[in-house]
Amino acid sequence: MSQTTAPPPAQGPAADDPARAWAPAGQALVAALAARLRDPLAGESAGNAAPGRAWPAPGDIPLDLSAPLPQAGRPADALLDQALPLLLDGLPPPDHPRALAHITAPVDPVAVLGSLLAAGLQANLGLRRMAGLACAIEAQTLAWLAELVGAPALRGGLLLGGGSAAGQTAVWAALARACPGWHEEGLGARGPRLVAYASAASHHWLDRALRLAGLGARGLRRLPVDAEQRLQPEALARALAADRRAGRIPWLLVAHAGTVGSGAVDPLAALAALARREGLWLHIDGAYGAPYAALRAEPGGADRLAACGAAALADPDGLNQADSLALDPHKALHQPLGCGALLLRRPETLPVAFADAPPYYADAEPAADPAPDPSQCGPENSRPFRALPLWLSLQAAGAQGLRASLRAELDGAAALRAALHASPAFVCGPGALGVQTFRPREGGEAAVGRLLARLRADGHAALSAVRLAGPDETTPAADAPRWLRACVVQGRGSAAERLARLPAELAARLDPGTVGD
Repeated sequence: MSQTTAPPPAQGPAADDPARAWAPAGQALVAALAARLRDPLAGESAGNAAPGRAWPAPGDIPLDLSAPLPQAGRPADALLDQALPLLLDGLPPPDHPRALAHITAPVDPVAVLGSLLAAGLQANLGLRRMAGLACAIEAQTLAWLAELVGAPALRGGLLLGGGSAAGQTAVWAALARACPGWHEEGLGARGPRLVAYASAASHHWLDRALRLAGLGARGLRRLPVDAEQRLQPEALARALAADRRAGRIPWLLVAHAGTVGSGAVDPLAALAALARREGLWLHIDGAYGAPYAALRAEPGGADRLAACGAAALADPDGLNQADSLALDPHKALHQPLGCGALLLRRPETLPVAFADAPPYYADAEPAADPAPDPSQCGPENSRPFRALPLWLSLQAAGAQGLRASLRAELDGAAALRAALHASPAFVCGPGALGVQTFRPREGGEAAVGRLLARLRADGHAALSAVRLAGPDETTPAADAPRWLRACVVQGRGSAAERLARLPAELAARLDPGTVGD
């Protein structure tokens, strides 16, 4: 980077020279974020709690948000001086060692800088002629993701707002293939007979996608899972045969590489083979778990994946056989929220579902750039430069650095899992990759609720709760007992020993009599 001279202090009102007015405030902001993104465990001695809360403090928001819009403006530095302490104190950092409630990963500092740069550039990736370089960077970033997870057959796609948006976009592309003419005529007579398949552990984005497509709840067949929350090919085969006999039209299978409830990974290769035989579009929801497939490229990687319940990710015939794959870089790859990747075997199917010819884009020159504009390949017209933070992060870490981070996450989860199994206070439920479910050995549902309430009060750790489907259930029962859920996505090498101490720290917060012998 070339040397630059800092601008002289601003003279007069801020509006006279906005660049000079906000540049010093921007420098202060970067410094504050850099301090926040340093290791939050610095200075923590063995056995002592990390500083700060893992949960937001209960109580009122420490800011009056009922005031009307100010009539007069305020300088950027004054605004940040007021906002930064409130935000940094009121929003616990996601890299707190016991922030385990959700799969919300701490952000890579390089991506923070990339986000700032992307915001300043304001590139609109809806039209190639507006941001050709940015579109090319997005394409390279998607190719790198496919390479990282060992899915070279997935040769194009889009970056969207998250795994839900990526999955919904894939569903609509699959529907355009299942219903020729859907783009012009809608579902027609085939609509009521179409049926999609997913496990009882699937994410609710799929229900939303089918509702928005006009298929409704009848258009989804949820199938039972095994004891580890995985979809079984035999159950799918039976459902397909029964539906075909009833005159239904199977068209879509959604498999999972890391369910939200327990991290479960379906037997992807076997499901892919069945989907091919039956003519189904296979979408793999790998929003959380797909990046861990990168570990199979290193010595011992397949064994590591098998040890955490994700052997299917080590199979080269798993992810690479998908028609579409959703992958959230804002989870295991530590990107800012709002970054979901959709990779496709045949990206040319996207314009079939989304392309149109609006009269206000009459300046296009197809002969100069025959590739469809990104706005013709998905639901967004104006598209932000989501790729830039990820593109920079991937280069800063390299494949080796990315695998090291993923490995550290699994090591931390393994340490927590082993300590939970050894604890007399808790019993473990299903868990895979960096997700583990558990609950107090005694006390039932009431003990789960009391422990969550105490953690929210004292902020020591952040856990969530989940209901899981039992054998032969196609959805978790509304009154099913809850499991506590811990999600390890910190990726710091020092996390394992601290996570190993957590079960004892949680047991100390249980009521007497709920700890087993």
